[in-house]
Amino acid sequence: MTAPDPSSPRNPYGPAVGDADPSWAVADPGGGAFPGGPFPAGTGGTPPRSGMSHGAVIAIVLGSVAALVLGLGMAGGVALLLWRAGAEAGSDMAWDQSDYTDDGVWEGEVHDASGTVLADTGTWDAPAGVGDSTLVWPTDDGGTVSVVVSDVQWEADAEVAAAAASNRPASDGMHYALVTLDVSYSGQSFVLPYDLLYVSVETDMDIFSSDDELVRPPRPLWAQGGIADGETGSGQVAIEVPDAERAGALIGVSPWNGTTLYVDGR
Repeated sequence: MTAPDPSSPRNPYGPAVGDADPSWAVADPGGGAFPGGPFPAGTGGTPPRSGMSHGAVIAIVLGSVAALVLGLGMAGGVALLLWRAGAEAGSDMAWDQSDYTDDGVWEGEVHDASGTVLADTGTWDAPAGVGDSTLVWPTDDGGTVSVVVSDVQWEADAEVAAAAASNRPASDGMHYALVTLDVSYSGQSFVLPYDLLYVSVETDMDIFSSDDELVRPPRPLWAQGGIADGETGSGQVAIEVPDAERAGALIGVSPWNGTTLYVDGR
């Protein structure tokens, strides 16, 4: 018997290419030969196929696409039913388009302690006061969110340092300001004050935001949970402010989809 030549390229389903004597291979009762062992009778030495046919693969793909289309259609139908239910629930759920600005955001207003609207207040040129004014915006569910900036502490480095050991000191020429907010909600849902509100210190030169700081205030606003109808929550944000710009700084407050109202905390 001729031994197989290790240097010869081999057909994995037959004898060595170029071997004159294929008697070294294991014979298949069906008439074929394979070096690794016989195949079932009648296969002619050809290994049986495994896996799915092209038709089966195509059928699975088409079935998956059909299921996806059906799922999207059902989701759209549910969304339409929910929208109609909200529209039919009455004026409490309706959006008053007059509350929008030309830019498509909710128009905020300032109220005094009695609830009277203070016209032309809360602007950059006529900011509201700390503790005696309430900033009010509509919400998407037909309710309102109200914010009182109850305190502003401009040099709060010691308080911020004591709040958490991980808090870094303020940069040279800057101090931490602590802004305390009391947030109330009236409506059919709830709000998360920290997720809803954007709080900043603004000057003629720049805008400094609580989002810029990775510091923990003594009473962080983000620790305040959801506020439901008739409830009030309170918390603080810490903002690093340059000393040279503090004299002309105002506190800016806005919900994510509302106009900015300004408070003079100096």
